[in-house]
Amino acid sequence: MKRNLLALLKSLCITVGLNLLLAGLFLLFSHMVHRESGQALLFLCVTLLLAVGVCLFAAIKTDHRGILWASLGVSVTTHLILTIVIALVVGTRLSDAWPGYNDLAWLLMALLSLAVWDISVFTVTAVRSHRLGQAAREEKRQVKRARKGYSKEWQTVTPSRARLLAILRGLALVLWLHLATGLLFALLTHSGAADTMLSYIAFPTLWCLLAAAYGLRDRENRVAYGLTVAITNLILFILPTYLLMLENTPTHKFRFVLHLDSVLTAPLSNPEQMLAIGMFLTVWVAMAVFGAGHRGRESV
Repeated sequence: MKRNLLALLKSLCITVGLNLLLAGLFLLFSHMVHRESGQALLFLCVTLLLAVGVCLFAAIKTDHRGILWASLGVSVTTHLILTIVIALVVGTRLSDAWPGYNDLAWLLMALLSLAVWDISVFTVTAVRSHRLGQAAREEKRQVKRARKGYSKEWQTVTPSRARLLAILRGLALVLWLHLATGLLFALLTHSGAADTMLSYIAFPTLWCLLAAAYGLRDRENRVAYGLTVAITNLILFILPTYLLMLENTPTHKFRFVLHLDSVLTAPLSNPEQMLAIGMFLTVWVAMAVFGAGHRGRESV
């Protein structure tokens, strides 16, 4: 009982802490959003903060499906109330500082926060609930087999094969992160929705879901899994930096140097760079949050 109450309390604390930090970000960036770099940095910081919150929510330990859904209810309700309060109190100040008249920056940030959080925590809860239900059903099947005199022998996996499976899981996760982001960017661009609120919500939602997936798939051979994710993420961040073509580049041999200089000096100057930085940092955020948890036992 105590552990169940602790899970509910954790979900409440994570949600409240997330909203307080979001309010602090809005206040801080209300002095910077008059520049495009400030707007891009605000979007990136909000995205990473939401990823941290989703990973923390996914790391809450409980063995009861009811507690999972109760934690979801507590979190979603609290988040909705606090988001409305923040939008009314802090969001208007952010909109006043945003370039233009009658700007709807407060609405964008409110929808971004609500949509990303609700979709992500609901998906995480549904996946974990399914795993718990699957484990319970398997246990019942084992009991029925035992009563009939049957027993199920589990095939053992060699350490080398287990490490290989962990490496493949890590490769698949990072490759899917970059591929899905690229496909989503192409889809929104060709459909003409790249400049709408949908694009500001779609990318953070995708990244938060895949960040949580890192922890949900982090089981055996965590060292091999984590190293694979880190190395693959680094390679896929550097490789597009080399391959991206810059306009008005005089010769091919200087293309990488000019693009690298642009990434280092003006990293948020175009959407491609911002998406690359967002993907790269989201992976490290997930690794840091789940790594700091020191989960000694297997959890769903």
